[in-house]
Amino acid sequence: MDETPASRFDLALEVPWELLEYERWVATEARASRDDYLFAEARARFEAWDEDVVRVPGELEVHAKGGTCTVSSRQLGGGVPVEGVARSALERVLGLIDGTRTLAELRVLSGADRPALEQLVRRALGRLLFVPDAVAALEAKISGAELVRFPGAPYELVRAYWHNMAAVRRAAETWLADFEHDPLRWLRRLHVLALLGPELATFYRPASRITDGGVRPGALYTTPSRRLATPSGTLLLGGPRVGVGLVGGARYQRLVATHAGDPASLEPDRELVDADGLSWGSVLHGRAVDDKEDSAWFCPPRPVRAEHFEKLFSAYRSARRAAEAGDATATVRDLARFHHRFVRLHPFRCANQSLSMNLVNGVLARSHGAGIPHLILDQLALRLDAEAYARVFALAVAEHLVTGEPVERWRVLLARKAAAYAFIERVRAARTDDEAESFAAEAPEAARAALVLA
Repeated sequence: MDETPASRFDLALEVPWELLEYERWVATEARASRDDYLFAEARARFEAWDEDVVRVPGELEVHAKGGTCTVSSRQLGGGVPVEGVARSALERVLGLIDGTRTLAELRVLSGADRPALEQLVRRALGRLLFVPDAVAALEAKISGAELVRFPGAPYELVRAYWHNMAAVRRAAETWLADFEHDPLRWLRRLHVLALLGPELATFYRPASRITDGGVRPGALYTTPSRRLATPSGTLLLGGPRVGVGLVGGARYQRLVATHAGDPASLEPDRELVDADGLSWGSVLHGRAVDDKEDSAWFCPPRPVRAEHFEKLFSAYRSARRAAEAGDATATVRDLARFHHRFVRLHPFRCANQSLSMNLVNGVLARSHGAGIPHLILDQLALRLDAEAYARVFALAVAEHLVTGEPVERWRVLLARKAAAYAFIERVRAARTDDEAESFAAEAPEAARAALVLA
């Protein structure tokens, strides 16, 4: 029998094992995920890594009742239930946490009590147990406040996401020569980095439902949307679609759109075309076959043309030049154009908002000294025309760009989040549009925090 040529074995050498492992992991995470698209639930998502020093502020107590133990703190209040482990095991584990030992050391020293340790860390991290050095190290690379819609607590961020986005921020600068030579390849590499991390081992799964069918890091999403008009309404048969329901309620969205100068943005069906006749997608009402009811959807422009990327990268290039020239106004204007085009183009299956806002904030950091939270800018960009969106984006920068020490910065942003939330709820409860308008006139600072140009 002839021997197999050595070149046949080269096929195995070219297999992207990290990518295959990532896609397997995504499939597992899709079944276990509890997060919604907006990451609205305030809960700890941060993960402790082996090298992290685990700390406890004050004394922790263990109380047992039935088959459940509760670990609590008089200083912090509240309690964390731990099930299926003995009280004595938890007490021994707590005795090991002395504020100097890493999680790896605790795992070794816990011995037979390791199941108690693992469950305690999983349930209590960010509530009773903390890894402040790890959080501080990440915050020094990229502020967690720039990676979320509205800041909550640093422990609400997914650790791998924070880690990977810090790498994206750094690589966007160090790979600038690639951007000038081949900007699309530069962007695709950053997308891979955002999802797999600098070591191709810190996996992150965005919350978008599309990830249930795979993520495909770095691959352009060029599939067209397929629609069918029927007497009962529009059916979406396949392809990309992004939900654009009226976050905050119709009256709030109407207030934003009217003050921004684009009340037509709330029309149920709208084709989005620029001055050159290039399509940037469409808004429509309809449903997929398995949807329970009609909803508002944005369908990205397809086919994707070279002109789309030319305009996208032109805006980013102009923003960088303006930042380097010290022209803050032009920087914000061009970043608004870039972000507006990016989220509408929807070049990847997922993580478009995360990646685009990281790039936006990288340039803002150069021109203004810091970036901004994501807010609902992507949702507004999918509805508002370019000029109206530029006004809202500039308002977001004016109201939510905060510089200074991390603790103070988070404090100020949390206060503005609270003001925005309270204003939106007040508008939601308004009986008429005129009453909502009066709220904006009475509380212009809160309205501006909520992105209403009051």
